[in-house]
Amino acid sequence: MPDDAIIEVYEKEEDISKIVSNIERFSFDDLIKTNHFYYSLDEKGTDINVLRDGFREFSRIKLINKRKHRNGKISYDFYY
Repeated sequence: MPDDAIIEVYEKEEDISKIVSNIERFSFDDLIKTNHFYYSLDEKGTDINVLRDGFREFSRIKLINKRKHRNGKISYDFYY
């Protein structure tokens, strides 16, 4: 398996709502930010405050990718 693989793609509003319902209780600051997260911010020139300010705008999420990583962990990519 490559470093990671997209194993599911969610585009339907009802599927997105099910996933979002699991994270609504969290704030952006509650989330664990890995070294890769900070590297990605620097690489893309993204202001972390833009992410923090927009995090709770769950109604804007239009697509979610579910990824399985080489180490077996699952993560989700949210596309607003």
